Amino acid sequence: SPSPVSKFDFREPLEVVDVYESQQIGSSRRGSTFCLISPHSIALVPQRNLFLVSEPHQDRVGVYHAETFKFHTWMDYPRHFSKTRQNYKYPTSILALSNEFLALIEKDRLHIFDSYGKSVQSFGGEFNGLSEGSNGEIFTLSKNNVGQPSIKKLVKTATNYKSAGQVVLSAIQEFDNWEVLSKARFLVYSKEKIYITDEGLHKLFIVDLVTGEQMVSGYLGSKSGQFKQPTGLMVDDLGNVLVGDSDNNRLLVYSSEGKFMKIVAQREDWRYSSPHDLVRQGNYVLAVFRGEGMWDKG
Repeated sequence: SPSPVSKFDFREPLEVVDVYESQQIGSSRRGSTFCLISPHSIALVPQRNLFLVSEPHQDRVGVYHAETFKFHTWMDYPRHFSKTRQNYKYPTSILALSNEFLALIEKDRLHIFDSYGKSVQSFGGEFNGLSEGSNGEIFTLSKNNVGQPSIKKLVKTATNYKSAGQVVLSAIQEFDNWEVLSKARFLVYSKEKIYITDEGLHKLFIVDLVTGEQMVSGYLGSKSGQFKQPTGLMVDDLGNVLVGDSDNNRLLVYSSEGKFMKIVAQREDWRYSSPHDLVRQGNYVLAVFRGEGMWDKG
């Protein structure tokens, strides 16, 4: 029987609908204050009708109205850590979960918030990237107790989240000098596979959670199928993967097997400037761009 036609397919053209630039949110004798200066990650919180955008270099997480993208406020730091810290320290990835919980990574912690934004748990350590599995589990990148890069899985219990195993990323360790060069910062789960970008090795890694197989795609460069510091990832309904190619200022589409498919066409009047994080809103792609301190709906 013919497969159902997907409305969300990266093989179809992606067109820019709206662009939201850095906003002035205040001024004083010391000068003006702007948000969206160097955004890293974006999350849609549908039950609150808000977006969250992290800015690690400014040590802050901004809260924005979903319809207008107007700045609302800065996200509060969890009170029970107030003795040691009052603000987020280098916040990066944010994930809004289907159970309305929220996960957020800063320099040395992974925080879990409930649907009201109240901090309920945190894991100490260094983490990068967040994605939700098919059963509500959280996947993130970390290191195991002997320093090997790993995918870590957190599962929901009746009261909180607990660690539920990890997969060592042997494919990363096959590269010379990976300890110095590797910068795996983003991942996304889709159909029993995890896709990981490595900004330092300029690679797309694919981990099959069923068979354990690990594949590698891409080379350093600016031609078709090549990367310069790949960043955020997103999947469509068919399993195709949209990848931010930050130093080439473009978006690329790969198949679920890691085969290069196309470069996303760009408008002449607006260029993708260092794409970073990607998130889905209905049949829209929301992309954060670091180059010009702006983010875009396409």
